[in-house]
Amino acid sequence: MAGTRLALYGFVLEDGTEQVYPYDWFDRGRGEQCVLEQWSDGATYCTPFSTRVVYSDASCTAEVARMSPVVTVPVGRGPLGLPLGVSLIGAYARDADAIRVARWVEARLAA
Repeated sequence: MAGTRLALYGFVLEDGTEQVYPYDWFDRGRGEQCVLEQWSDGATYCTPFSTRVVYSDASCTAEVARMSPVVTVPVGRGPLGLPLGVSLIGAYARDADAIRVARWVEARLAA
């Protein structure tokens, strides 16, 4: 079964359209997504997405989302003049929805 362990990663949208990411792979042997990366030894490996995780705490122990769209909306300035923002985490593969909600939040907070 040589050559069947890695496959391009993709999914089907609600409207039936197939979405394939040309740089994202699925490792059938490990059962997880991976990305081709060159390591320090010069070899190329399909590295799991374990580093692409969003955490809700500074100690990085409470995992919130993996591969979900994240949008930061500027909301003004704090008492010292530093910029403030709100980060929104959307549902997996729903980037357009996350942007739509971010625009809604931005419009409401600008008022």
